[in-house]
Amino acid sequence: EISIVIATFNRAELLAGALESLAEQTLDRSHYEIVVVDNGSTDETPTVVADFQRTHPQLRTLLVPEKRRGLGRARNTGDDHAAGRLVAFLDDDARAEQDWLEKALSCFGEVNPTPLAVGGPIRPFYLAPKPDWFRDEYEIRSWGEEPRFLSRGETFSGSNMVFVKEALRDHGSFSDRFGMKGERLSVGEESALFEEIWRRNPNAPLYYSPDLVVLRAVPTHKMT
Repeated sequence: EISIVIATFNRAELLAGALESLAEQTLDRSHYEIVVVDNGSTDETPTVVADFQRTHPQLRTLLVPEKRRGLGRARNTGDDHAAGRLVAFLDDDARAEQDWLEKALSCFGEVNPTPLAVGGPIRPFYLAPKPDWFRDEYEIRSWGEEPRFLSRGETFSGSNMVFVKEALRDHGSFSDRFGMKGERLSVGEESALFEEIWRRNPNAPLYYSPDLVVLRAVPTHKMT
């Protein structure tokens, strides 16, 4: 029912944690699959995925190579291989709360009108002790504490968004002009997608739930 796409490049150690967070979901494993898109990694990414497949044989997990660098392109490749009617996106340095998928399903089943996509807040976890001056707010992505539909021009962050697969395809795909390309820092592939969604459908039902929580790693170099 739900396919979770994780695009990854040389983050094998963090990827292992993201995968484990999906293995610990409260949703029955027969209702979801994981699609890992290896975007030209040169580290132990294939080994991490193979180990996960071996230790969690009851959870369908695919490893899909995409050698053409680019986060947008890798996410599109993952979508192409996704079998679910819903496609969720999680970053390789993130951790999904245990009820993430269950909460997402409830949004699609209970919210009226039925959302085209749902998303939620992203909160930090730290890979090293944070300095006294560093605030959690620097890394929080949120539209507040109340559930609501997004207003035109608002967007979800790429590490916490779930789409109806057919609706995503009807409204475009991720641009390969934006987003990380290997080690080259670039952003905006989600913003470009949502700009296109809003252009095509000014009343697009994009639903924000504060209960749909993902944690994302804060590396040491950001805290300087």
